[in-house]
Amino acid sequence: MMIRYVGLCCVLLVMCQSAFAAPKATREEHQLLMQQVAQLEQRLAEINQQTASKQALITLKMELNIMREELQALRSENERLRYEINTMQNQHREAIIAIDRRLQE
Repeated sequence: MMIRYVGLCCVLLVMCQSAFAAPKATREEHQLLMQQVAQLEQRLAEINQQTASKQALITLKMELNIMREELQALRSENERLRYEINTMQNQHREAIIAIDRRLQE
């Protein structure tokens, strides 16, 4: 994008130099040059808008990737906690069974 911007600036500079270098330029030539400058400015504005839109998409993509990583971390943490709960429940169940056996003796 920057190369296009520099290219447009160079074209604009050459056009301006040619306009000032030829003092005998007619009014029609001057109007034509001004139209070309206006078209280049319009094109530059469009390119800047496209660049801004693409930058916004890149930012959203980065945020999406961060959220995916956070989601994966939360899922891993959830799985670990489930395992710990199941382990504790089994230990609790075994302890109750052991106490029940002792009471029956």
